[in-house]
Amino acid sequence: MKLVNYFSFLKELALNPEKSLRIHFSLILVYTSYCSIYYLNHHADFEILFTLSGIKLFCFILGFQFLATLLLNTFQSNKTKAGYLFIVFSSFLLLNLAGFLVYATEFLNKYLTFYLRIRDLLIAFLLVLAFLSFILKSKFDNTIRIFNTFLAVLIIGNIGRVTISGRIVTEKGPLRDNENETTRIPYSDDGVNKYAKQNILLILLDEYSSWDELENYQESNEEPNDLRNFLDSAGFTVKTSHTLKNSTINSLNMIFNRNSNLSFRDESHENASKELKESAVINSLHEKGYKFKNFSFFNIGNHESFYSWQGPYSYNEFELLLSLSIYPMVLSSLKEDSASNAGYNREVEKQSLEYLKNLGPNENIFVYVHFLFPHGPFYLENEFSYLERNLDNYITFWNFCNKKIVNYLKSVPDLNTYKIIITGDHGFRSDRRIDPSYTITAFYNFDNDEIERISTVQDIGSLLLSQ
Repeated sequence: MKLVNYFSFLKELALNPEKSLRIHFSLILVYTSYCSIYYLNHHADFEILFTLSGIKLFCFILGFQFLATLLLNTFQSNKTKAGYLFIVFSSFLLLNLAGFLVYATEFLNKYLTFYLRIRDLLIAFLLVLAFLSFILKSKFDNTIRIFNTFLAVLIIGNIGRVTISGRIVTEKGPLRDNENETTRIPYSDDGVNKYAKQNILLILLDEYSSWDELENYQESNEEPNDLRNFLDSAGFTVKTSHTLKNSTINSLNMIFNRNSNLSFRDESHENASKELKESAVINSLHEKGYKFKNFSFFNIGNHESFYSWQGPYSYNEFELLLSLSIYPMVLSSLKEDSASNAGYNREVEKQSLEYLKNLGPNENIFVYVHFLFPHGPFYLENEFSYLERNLDNYITFWNFCNKKIVNYLKSVPDLNTYKIIITGDHGFRSDRRIDPSYTITAFYNFDNDEIERISTVQDIGSLLLSQ
């Protein structure tokens, strides 16, 4: 194999860059296409691309592209060409097709007899790309030209779509002052005692529909509602509650920033994550002497998530920058079972119970426990076999999860010493017959007048502020 002198190549690159780099800028185009997709989806946060993290990432891509170009011109072999094609194709997959992998996995699981994980599908696609790179190495120049043209069209198309949608938003005009208004329940700090307060336990059941919404679709021979029976017998006050937001992060943001000056009009995950991190409710409880323990995958009130599973939710600049890529899934794959929710739910149950068992009464502790059920996928390893996402299967999984939460509550030592709130964030969102705005909220050891003032899920924030 003939080796080209490095200095000769660098000299040619300096004197004739157009010729030397004629087809060797695909990685830069791949990254630019990701930036255009980010701009399309989050143009309000586009400045993140120009932060220190964004500049570092661009410099890394630029350096990697230069190294790849150097190797291509130094080792002019089919293996080098195949390797470059694989890097370019896989970079496009990892940066731009994360959403496709999620939807493809959900679609295939409808027909497979086993549960397919996203990481398994990713490995399969990478193997296919490796095979294609090997096949196309003999047509390297044409392949790169076609791929670069595709990327250029994608970039121009995305920027054009943002321009058109921007004009539409401008023509509609800004939101009126009374649009998306939220009600605020007043609370008082009178008589606040910073010592010997009852511990508070808030348990959130993700995507939990109200009993009233589901009763017309339950089978006549359906097993009894274990959770409802347990809560009634234990003395909980249970009510159907309405949520102002049908997305988890926005619903939580309105709870943990209740009675703040935020408008909640920007519902992007990035904005909600930032606001949730600065939670006004948690800050207020701190001032009143409460400590906060966070068993969720959100950063709430500058209390980090206890588990690396974060799905679509990002927090720092680098995570925000790569929030549309495969990066969040790579972090998730570091935890066992994180491709489903099974590992997360198992850790929530295990670690929160261990923590609660070591708590004494009246320690001024606010504990937040976020279960990712009955949210899909309808699957818990070794406990519940995978079912397709539809209303009938949701109800089956919903009943199973009712048993899970009853067993969890029975395992909490001295349960009757806590002030307890159990709530959904929203209901089932995948069937038009079910209104996802309705869920249930249960209260224990709260005064009746406090409970009567709760009309929405988000009013829980006001209840917490009044403690």
